[in-house]
Amino acid sequence: WWAWLFDLDATGVHESASGEAMKHARWGQASLLGVATIAGLTIPVFMFLNRNDDGDEFPAETASILTEAGDRDRTVAVLPFREANATESEAYFSEGITDEIVLTLARYEGLRVLSQAAGARLLAAGSAPDEIGRELGARFVLEGTIQRVGDRVRILPKLTDVGTYEVTWSADIDRDLTAEDLFEVQQQVAAAVAQNLGTELLDGDTSIPVGSPPTSDLVAYDEYLRGNRSLVRRTPASVARAITSYRRATVADSGFVSALAREAYASALFLDWEWTFPGASTAELETRAVNLAARALALDSTNADAWLARAYAGLMADRARPAASLPAFERALALSPGDPEAYHQYGQTLMMLGRYNEALAAYHAALALDPTRAMTLVPMSAISYRRGDHEAAARWVDSAVAVGSEVPYAWAIRANVRNGLGDHAGARDDAERALTIDPSYGIPARSGLAVALYGLGDRDNADAELERAFLHLADPASPGQTDALFIGGALVAFGRIDQALGFIERATPRSSWLWFYLQHPDFNSIREQPRFEAVVREADPNSDLPPRAPTGGR
Repeated sequence: WWAWLFDLDATGVHESASGEAMKHARWGQASLLGVATIAGLTIPVFMFLNRNDDGDEFPAETASILTEAGDRDRTVAVLPFREANATESEAYFSEGITDEIVLTLARYEGLRVLSQAAGARLLAAGSAPDEIGRELGARFVLEGTIQRVGDRVRILPKLTDVGTYEVTWSADIDRDLTAEDLFEVQQQVAAAVAQNLGTELLDGDTSIPVGSPPTSDLVAYDEYLRGNRSLVRRTPASVARAITSYRRATVADSGFVSALAREAYASALFLDWEWTFPGASTAELETRAVNLAARALALDSTNADAWLARAYAGLMADRARPAASLPAFERALALSPGDPEAYHQYGQTLMMLGRYNEALAAYHAALALDPTRAMTLVPMSAISYRRGDHEAAARWVDSAVAVGSEVPYAWAIRANVRNGLGDHAGARDDAERALTIDPSYGIPARSGLAVALYGLGDRDNADAELERAFLHLADPASPGQTDALFIGGALVAFGRIDQALGFIERATPRSSWLWFYLQHPDFNSIREQPRFEAVVREADPNSDLPPRAPTGGR
């Protein structure tokens, strides 16, 4: 599904015109050269120049966080380490150990390190490790097994050259099951792999990375790994579980910086998605996220998680000024250049500022590290759709549901795209699929289903479905930004223009996300309405107008 910096036509694959220019950009451990396919189908990634939307060169602060593209001979696909006899609910442990090895490996010069998610889907589909390496454009595959017996842990890592089938390095590591020993083993494995590939740390130190364990408390570390697994699932329930795990981790060890930072990050996710957190108001959650990030940074100003939390929590606390969060994102990326989540959120911030080409650059960097990130493919579709490139938008969102079939938001967005292209039957199926996966956040899917039914001529059920979407509103008198996109867009599709304008006028906060959402083609028919123009102008991140209190009624 993935191809970077290449064009695909009837004669084959060719380096695009912008490929040479991009060799001079600096990409975070990510070689964007290569083609990966699944099930025999390749979708080309649509090109961007290393210029912003105004035709200017990328600013220095953007270029500074991008590193030279590597080559296939120094590309490592890390597969999830397997734990013998582990249940699904226990898989968090081996997955967490693997993730930490990936992030440590990314500190080495010239390596492109593909996260475990990149190969996990192929592994689950029955592909052999060497096949996965070739599929993903990697010369080497790192895999391993983990065994926990009592108070001991045994880790057996193995590095294979997929071209020669030679096992170039392996080890049998038996240690105490303590947080300190687990940390040391992770550093040891990463250092051995890097040495085998003839590279060194970004700071020139070829020894095992200097640092101390993030915590000395095994209970705290175990809860932290549990939280990480819940966090990636991106539903209100799973992120709430992550917050619970991170809180337990910091109860066990109050100085566990990454656990503090990730609770702040998870709290900011609730704010960003406008989910309702049990027992806390939006203001309380915002304050907690900002304070946790500040506390984490005060404890360790070199912690990448703390900088990412600072960036994201700060963005949620000051949504009218998203550019203010960019330096913190850039600091997080400088400290952890192998983190696709940091690239993704950096891209999100650039996107809401309307800096689409820079956002696409960040998204490409995220996908180079983890090509299975459905939630990164979704905004790439959104950018294409807003630019009027419907074919590209459809292909990006097709890729999102292909690699993220369990992500309800990807299906809801494809329903929106299909409605826009007149494929209401397909949109209906996608919206229903989203609701089947997770009905807890129903506004995107129910709004899409309502528009699909309306387009199919089933007006009664369309009206009923839209009313069900209204029932999901936390506060009908003050809808959120995403509510404005989905419900507001559905009202426009139904021809209920005055109601749509009133709904959009009440949307809060007046921030760059609202501005971005209102660029959607669903609103083209009312774009020149003075009431609509006023909201867009107030939400514009590049406008000097102060945000205004929402007005109007349903």
